[in-house]
Amino acid sequence: QRMFYAYTYDDRYHSLVTSVKDAYGYSSSTAYDGLWNAPSVTTDLNGQKMEYTYDALGRQQTIRAPYEIESGQPFTIRFEYFPAERKAHTIHYSKDGNIDTYTFADSLMRAVQTKQTGVVWSGGSNQKVSIVSGRAVIDAFGRNITAYYNDGE
Repeated sequence: QRMFYAYTYDDRYHSLVTSVKDAYGYSSSTAYDGLWNAPSVTTDLNGQKMEYTYDALGRQQTIRAPYEIESGQPFTIRFEYFPAERKAHTIHYSKDGNIDTYTFADSLMRAVQTKQTGVVWSGGSNQKVSIVSGRAVIDAFGRNITAYYNDGE
């Protein structure tokens, strides 16, 4: 028997793939957000779901993975955008305290630095710190020509 994939499309636009099934009977499906035509729920071949939400501008707002859906947590990953300040904030859910990641951009919206919360062992206990990426020097063509080691705050 040859491998094949059978695709099913949405009823409204006939362009969004809502399910895929292969020759072995494995299938996955996707439900879409009606406003942005972006995935709102995906289900993999094991029946595990992922949920996605979007803000008023159609940008990814939250992602919920199977464990967080099952335990009732509001998100696995949450995104916040600050275009005027040229930074983005990503929050990763953790039962021990969320992990914050900030990404800073230059005037051309190229990522120039990331800052993430972390934990280091110091003085006999865990200490919460910020881990900051190293600085990069970019040439006139936008290529990285020098990169520096990261620094902790």
